Amino acid sequence: MSRDKKILWGILAILPALAIVVSMVLAFNTLLPIIIEASQSGLDIEPEALLSQLAGLWIGLSLISLFSAVVWIFFLVFSIKDRSSKGDEQVLWVIVLIFFNFIALPLYWYFRMWKNP
Repeated sequence: MSRDKKILWGILAILPALAIVVSMVLAFNTLLPIIIEASQSGLDIEPEALLSQLAGLWIGLSLISLFSAVVWIFFLVFSIKDRSSKGDEQVLWVIVLIFFNFIALPLYWYFRMWKNP
């Protein structure tokens, strides 16, 4: 794999974890003002108003989730097809990628993709 492709996959490995942080910040920035306003005014939150505010957030989170799943599947397939790792190490990486995917993606990229010639 060329150096440019390794750098591209490194960026893609970091993006799902970064997307989680950004989506949490956006969710709090969207929901918190609505909740504060409703509690200060003593009124109940209108479901229609809440859902209309969350529609854009939901679409964005859906796209982020789809992108993250595609990146995760690529890394999982790459780890299964990687012939430079031994059998036990390969099984370990597959298990780690399945259970700790957002943390494991950058680690797998660094140890198995970036350091491999």
